[in-house]
Amino acid sequence: CVAWSPDGKVVASAGKDPEVRLWNPANGKPAGVLTGHRPGGPLALAFSRSGRLLASGGYGGPELVHDARSKRLVYQM
Repeated sequence: CVAWSPDGKVVASAGKDPEVRLWNPANGKPAGVLTGHRPGGPLALAFSRSGRLLASGGYGGPELVHDARSKRLVYQM
């Protein structure tokens, strides 16, 4: 799955591994990695309106919210 930040400066992607990868679309270079999911990875990604938070979730959880700037986990359900 893929999600663009509202300002278009960050792209988040996820696949079958348990990590969410952040990318700089201007140069195609990695911008960070967010962890915390189980193997199988997240199936959905969504940025907040401000672009600061990124929510991710998948089958069997957990649902996570990361600060996309600091790469810190701020909420887990």
